[in-house]
Amino acid sequence: VDTMLEESIKSIASGMYYSDIMMVPMNAIGAFAVNKTLMNLRSLPSFDISMPYFNSRSVKALSAGFYTYGVAGEAYPLLSDLPVVYFNPDIINSYNGTSLFEVAKSGAFTWDVFFECAAEIEKNNDDEILSVGAGSISQRLPEIIHASLGGSIVSSGELASPKVAFTPDSLSGSVSLIDKLYRTRGIFDSDAAAESFKNGKLAFIFDNISNAQALQSESIDWGILPIPKADAESEYKSLVSRTTPIFTVTANTTNSELVSLTLSCLCAASYGYMTERYVDYVNVSSMRNSDSCDILDLISNTAVFDFSMAFGETSETIADGTYKFIRNAAYTGDTQSNYDAYVYEANVAMERDFPLSN
Repeated sequence: VDTMLEESIKSIASGMYYSDIMMVPMNAIGAFAVNKTLMNLRSLPSFDISMPYFNSRSVKALSAGFYTYGVAGEAYPLLSDLPVVYFNPDIINSYNGTSLFEVAKSGAFTWDVFFECAAEIEKNNDDEILSVGAGSISQRLPEIIHASLGGSIVSSGELASPKVAFTPDSLSGSVSLIDKLYRTRGIFDSDAAAESFKNGKLAFIFDNISNAQALQSESIDWGILPIPKADAESEYKSLVSRTTPIFTVTANTTNSELVSLTLSCLCAASYGYMTERYVDYVNVSSMRNSDSCDILDLISNTAVFDFSMAFGETSETIADGTYKFIRNAAYTGDTQSNYDAYVYEANVAMERDFPLSN
């Protein structure tokens, strides 16, 4: 990524060709945007970003003012970068006599159900068996949980200035749930949690689908569940990895009409194909049961994006007033202290850097 950024800056400055289409990790979008290496996708001729083979949630998260900096498309299987719950069926495999797979597929795998399962594990096992842990996504768990409850971090979109989307009151529900999770009998050090899960000593672990092979072990025959949701009526929502690849167009592109056609055709041809092939691949390489593949199909359209993920690593002010604030509130239980200061500064920075003007 650093090489791509350096080379694109030099190429644009010298008027030399570098590329037409790039895939950039989402958390690097801000660095490419600040260095003016990205073309505004709204200016691509005949480029219909509302088509179903482009992810509409990614468009909102990657748009500010008159600019759209990138888009997730069907040519890359987002499923690989979604968080899930891996579980050990030798410790727990049902809820009130119903398979956890069936509970999830019926839309009933809520946080209440999850905590009831955790309580059952703690009641029926000695201290050697832990209820819950977090793997490679442990640092991001607070915002993943916030998103699973339907919460947003930043409100953004085309023809709008981005603003922090949560208040102390709206954040309190997420913080209370996170606190409850941390108070279960668990382990939230990523390496230790993964090792414990592989050794059959941990019932649930939160991790990305892309980490499935790393969690394989001869000791357990694990299954996959979606991130729990707020209630049975709501949707499953999965906050994508911060390094999810995003399609962008280089600023010095000369044949923008051909670029528009190429990117559209690439994603259109992949629609209904790439995700299915990825599920097949994971099934062959990692899965132990067909039910887990059904869960992958279930959550394939649940990806959630956020503006702060693209620009927070470029701006400390934006990070402090968005996802870092949520993490700190999760660890301290305090949603009030410094809210006005950090969020005000983040809003000022976003209004300044992403004005609603050409």
